[in-house]
Amino acid sequence: MLIKFPETVRISHSRLKTWRRCQMQHHYKYYQGLRRIRKARPLYLGSAVHSLIEGYLERGNWEREMAEIRKSYSTLFLEEQAELGDIPGIAERVVKGYFDYYQDDGYHYPKRMRGKRTELPVSFYITDQIQFIGYVDAYPQDSNGLNWLMDHKTCKRIPGEETRFSDLQLLLYCWGLPRIGQPAPDGVIWDYLRTKEPTVPDQLKSGGLSKAKSIDTTYDVYMDTVEKVLGPDALPDYEEFAQTLIGNEEKFYRRINLPRPPKVLVDTVVEDVIKSAKEILDHGPEATVRNMSRDCNMCPYFDLCSAEVRGLDSEYIRKTEFIKELRHGDEENSDESEED
Repeated sequence: MLIKFPETVRISHSRLKTWRRCQMQHHYKYYQGLRRIRKARPLYLGSAVHSLIEGYLERGNWEREMAEIRKSYSTLFLEEQAELGDIPGIAERVVKGYFDYYQDDGYHYPKRMRGKRTELPVSFYITDQIQFIGYVDAYPQDSNGLNWLMDHKTCKRIPGEETRFSDLQLLLYCWGLPRIGQPAPDGVIWDYLRTKEPTVPDQLKSGGLSKAKSIDTTYDVYMDTVEKVLGPDALPDYEEFAQTLIGNEEKFYRRINLPRPPKVLVDTVVEDVIKSAKEILDHGPEATVRNMSRDCNMCPYFDLCSAEVRGLDSEYIRKTEFIKELRHGDEENSDESEED
């Protein structure tokens, strides 16, 4: 007698977001297995920043990761490098500023899973048919012994509450981690790193540096520029203006803490994940509805989808812009994109 086991579906936060955003995008990625050959700048930069943070938290330096980033970047055509900008340099400066800013934050990072402190692989069953797979960026403990789930997020600008309301994967981990033998989180932290660097002040025709009130920079960057361009003797002349920039660091690095998320909120997130996962399990292979909207141009499959809708030569786009990378479930790190 042949025993038939129930079909299962492997779900990550990334896959859930893709399914809820557009069925066709989900089909391109998870059933057709299409991945762009060239990674978009936000993904490239976000991956580099995450890699450097991981290296520092694991070993106290990011030399190995920096070497890999520079090696990968050097293989790009000069035109691609010009389009992307100095990814290695930007990533290193952003992460250096991050650790300088948080050097006395009181958190330490114990080895939680498989001897790791960061990028912790997580897998747990929500139902007998739904397995959630993902990565916890960090699981630090504060000076009071409280455990916090931390998600590093790169962004062009620090987002508002409405964005966090739609980004609740950490709450699902609050539900799942105790079920696989990990300590129950005492809260979650959205950890934002802005990838737009502090502005270096312009040098005026008079030889001095700009004191424009609108300058998007920090005290340290401004005074470092004064010393570098005009010399240490000029520092007192700019101190008063530079004092107005103190506190601007929060425009570039910000942590939003949510202590002990309410049970009703966590339960609601879990229920919604189950509903979406069941939709994928029941209809995923056939679901190809295009959720056309003004945000379509942000989709990595926009050119392909647009060509198919218009009856153009989509096969050429498939061959020149994508490679096939069929996934059984969703095993990649789910932090795929830089926020707008």
